[in-house]
This record gives sequence, C-alpha cells and structure tokens, in this order.
Amino acid sequence: MITSQSTKRHFQWRRINNWTVHMARRAGVRFLLLCLLTATASSLNCTVHLRSDGSALYQLSEQALPECDVDWIVNGANVATEDDVDHSLVLQRTADYVLLKAYYSNTTYTEDCLVKGLRKVFCDDPIPSGLSEASHDDRKWTWIIIPAVVASLVLVILLVIIWGWKKGWFRRGEDPGKPSEKKELTSCEKIV
Repeated sequence: MITSQSTKRHFQWRRINNWTVHMARRAGVRFLLLCLLTATASSLNCTVHLRSDGSALYQLSEQALPECDVDWIVNGANVATEDDVDHSLVLQRTADYVLLKAYYSNTTYTEDCLVKGLRKVFCDDPIPSGLSEASHDDRKWTWIIIPAVVASLVLVILLVIIWGWKKGWFRRGEDPGKPSEKKELTSCEKIV
C-alpha cells in the first residue's frame, strides 16, 4: 500500500530529478557555446604577401579592436604599436596590416584585449601576391580541436552523471521513489 508520505517523496524526487536534468542540459549548452566562442575568437591568422618592390605586406584575418594593445614584433624588436611606428622598417600600418620595407621571417603580431585576452600570431610563410587564399597555419587547428575535445569530454561526463543519477548511483539510504516496506501499526499495537 502506497502511503501519502511515500507518494509525496516520490513526486519530490521526480521534481528534483527533472530540475537536475534541466540544469545539466542548460550548463552543457552554455559550456559548448563558450568553447565555440573561444575557438572563434582565437582563430586569428596572419599572411605575408611579397611585393614586386621588395616590401612585404603582413595581413591579419581580422581588425584589432580600438581598446586593444597591439604590437608588431620583428626579430624581437617592437616596430609598430597602436601609438608608435619605427619608420626605418615600417612603410605603413593600419588596424589589420603592416607594410614593411622588406620581408622578415621572424615577424609576430601580439594583441592584448580585455574581451579576447592575449593573442599571438606568427607571420611566417610568404605567399606570392598572385594567390588570393591564405596559407593554412597548422597552429589554428589547435584552437579548434582543444575546445572541441574538452567540450566533448565534459558533455560525456555530464551525461554519465545524469544517467547514474537516474539509475540510483547517488542515492543514500532508502529509495524515495519506492514505497516504504515498513508495516504501519494498527491502533491496538500503538497502545501496547
């Protein structure tokens, strides 16, 4: 016989379980979106275009935000920032490219933003100016694969926890979903 107390506990258990599943799904979706935004925000590329006059154009895949600290570094020396330009090496600088007088193999773009954090891109391989597509940088795949793997692992762990919760792995003592097996005392037994 199911008592009203065990029925009440059963519905409380279902409500807690439904709330847990709902919150776990919301947390999983939020985490996945965060990982995708991180991967998208970190996929900054730099391509080098050699020009016929010997100069080199270092082109970024996106413009720097106005509130970012930007540095173009050639062979360890800072040649262009948001405020200052070394005119002995730099012909022109904008928000998304720098034009140097010659090609330098060890050129780095560093961007420090409050929104996106610190990002560093190496501008290594020049492509002929006749090609319109950027060369594929192997480092960008790291920023895509790592968040995807982390998101997958977290999602699997979350699903295992939810499945285990439904299977009763985390219950302590008596199962609130099952009716109590205790025998109710009759009025005569209560007196004695």
